[in-house]
Amino acid sequence: MEGGASNEVRIGVLGCGNIARSVHLPILANIPGVRVVALADADENNRSQAASMAPSAATYSDFSEAVLDAKVDAVIIALPTGLHARAACAAFAANKHVYLEKPLATSPEEGEQVLKAWHDAPGCVGMIGFNYRFNPLLAEARDVLKRNGVGRLTAVRSVFATPVRNTAPEWKQTRTSGGGALLDLASHHFDLLRYLTGKEIEEVSAGTTSRHGDADSAAIQIRLADGVLAQTFVSLCAADDDRWEFYGENGRLVVDRYDGVSGSEVTPARREESSIASGLQRGLRDLGRQGYRFRKRAMPGNEPSFTASLTQFVEAVRGAAKPGSYPDLRDGYRSLQLVAAAEESARHESRTVPVQSSMSDETSAKEATSLATDSLSGPQLSVVLVSPDDYATVRRTILYLQRQTVADTLEVVVVLPQRKGAGIVAEDFEPFATWQVIETGPISALAPAKVKAIHAARAPYIVEAEDHAFPEPEWAENLIAAFRAGHGGVGPSVLPGNPRSALSWTCQMLHYGPWTNPGPPREIPNIAWHNGAFRRDLLLQFDDAELCDLLSVESFLHTKLSEQGHSIYLQSTARLRHVNFSHLSIALWQGFWGGRLYGAVRARRERWSVVKKLIHALTAPLVPLVRLKRIFPMMTEAGLKDRIPQVLPTMIPCLMAHAVGEAIGYLFGAGTSEQKFMFFETRRIDLITPQDREDIEREMPFPAPIASSKPTEVVLSSGIEFSAPSRTASNRSPEGSVAIGSR
Repeated sequence: MEGGASNEVRIGVLGCGNIARSVHLPILANIPGVRVVALADADENNRSQAASMAPSAATYSDFSEAVLDAKVDAVIIALPTGLHARAACAAFAANKHVYLEKPLATSPEEGEQVLKAWHDAPGCVGMIGFNYRFNPLLAEARDVLKRNGVGRLTAVRSVFATPVRNTAPEWKQTRTSGGGALLDLASHHFDLLRYLTGKEIEEVSAGTTSRHGDADSAAIQIRLADGVLAQTFVSLCAADDDRWEFYGENGRLVVDRYDGVSGSEVTPARREESSIASGLQRGLRDLGRQGYRFRKRAMPGNEPSFTASLTQFVEAVRGAAKPGSYPDLRDGYRSLQLVAAAEESARHESRTVPVQSSMSDETSAKEATSLATDSLSGPQLSVVLVSPDDYATVRRTILYLQRQTVADTLEVVVVLPQRKGAGIVAEDFEPFATWQVIETGPISALAPAKVKAIHAARAPYIVEAEDHAFPEPEWAENLIAAFRAGHGGVGPSVLPGNPRSALSWTCQMLHYGPWTNPGPPREIPNIAWHNGAFRRDLLLQFDDAELCDLLSVESFLHTKLSEQGHSIYLQSTARLRHVNFSHLSIALWQGFWGGRLYGAVRARRERWSVVKKLIHALTAPLVPLVRLKRIFPMMTEAGLKDRIPQVLPTMIPCLMAHAVGEAIGYLFGAGTSEQKFMFFETRRIDLITPQDREDIEREMPFPAPIASSKPTEVVLSSGIEFSAPSRTASNRSPEGSVAIGSR
């Protein structure tokens, strides 16, 4: 932010109607360090009333002039819905932070324009006004659901209704200008359904009626990604109500924004009812005394979530609120997609309309990827490869990446100790949208090198790749499709790259069993380590030290993201082949060092006492039994029961080695385990039998580079960018580096 007092946030309010005067301006006046410096509205009466609340602010009749005001750091967009997209795009073009009242726009096509403008304004906050996420009652309810307070969720029902408003502006009464119950009210409940349950919406069907305006009431049937059913009724011409009911196998939770929250737990064996949690009811009574529940409809300014939402926006502008702690414009776009699907259903006799939440077939994956690549400029997926040696170590994987169906949407980020003498072949990167080589000096551990790559990457999604894992052509396309459905982390199917070796199958089941023949795409607790993909903004919410921990033991990362409400998704249509160890001694040492690293990170992150560390170390010998109990049913489910006798003789010693390492990690910390573990991870092809190497060369031969005549954008770690035309091998720069010429 330029000028102004230290850490002061200077805000322009675009649209000075009722919500700006009753909500935004009073709240902003009470947030320390915030100053309203600009007001914009085409209506002179609205402008003058708002100016009386912010006398020092400049006033404009055209919002496009207000966004160009150099004093403005951020804007609140509270204009009629039909102007949302144009105002947001203008604000991002002027490099302003944006808080955009819902809905994002009037259509997904307009929404895509907003996303593109945001993407082209790096560093700008883009927050959507889904303020009810910050309502204390809904926050309490979400906590109950996250800890399975009602057991496994089976159904959800919600109502959001408001009476007819004689004073409602004309634009709110017609769909083309941004009115209607689906766009006005269901947009909130679609978002809350995703947020409260942590589940994506797979399909909708809807019916509407029109009494006082276009489609001013709607009933919606919804199916969530795991089969949970939901019903929603929204109306702009019914008695006030805003209510949620969550039904689980063990209980029911009722959330009424005007009347509070109640819940009961049913014990299946005896059908007795009891309170879900005494703390919950006590806490909600306290909230009620503070005025957080109402029998009669409250004016917007009395809704407590507005203050929390706007405060979070200010903190985000200051850099103090982490990405993922507030709804961003992608959440707004997702809600807009769902509204569009419901409207399509209503136009076609309430037929069921699938939405892009589960890409279980090739067609829907391609459609979602097309949307991703058409609506946003720049690379869509950054593929990170780390080599502690030289370029040759990762070249085979890069040549396999050339075969991706969406190679021209990929950024390849290679982390090396140094560029000079690394043998970089610039032509290898020509099929990609862009590429980087990051020079770090000696690499002693994988996680810190990956963190550097994550900071440098330019795509919204990051995927880890390995020198011994080779993706099939539609791998990236299907990962991107899953991200466009709103998931926070996405993992592929992992198939063995050297399946003739019995020990390879042992390692496959130990490390990648849940993702071998995994079945249809779905949400799961964990995805494959070292091959997972994540939203970049979610990774950047952590400081570097914590992110290193989370990348060292990725199950902690998956848990952390899930706790924040982000779904972890198995995209089983994204497949890769992974080379496993085929020497028992190597597998044992890798298991030992991996176990020690896991034990050390777990004890440190959970801040265990000495006594707890000792107890876990002493019980570590039980770990092999526990894991075997999980692995064998998993193998049976994957159709690999016949391989159990083959893998058992080597699986037991591998599990024991891991358990010993785990115990030592609990007691003595990581030691040199990160360095040792990296040795095994980055030299996999050298640590398999000659027979396996022959099989790999036959089944997955070293691909010939794909020639390309298109210009390829190249980014070096120095920050220099240029367009490098296609070159032949004879035009290579010395040492494989890229020569920089004039544009």
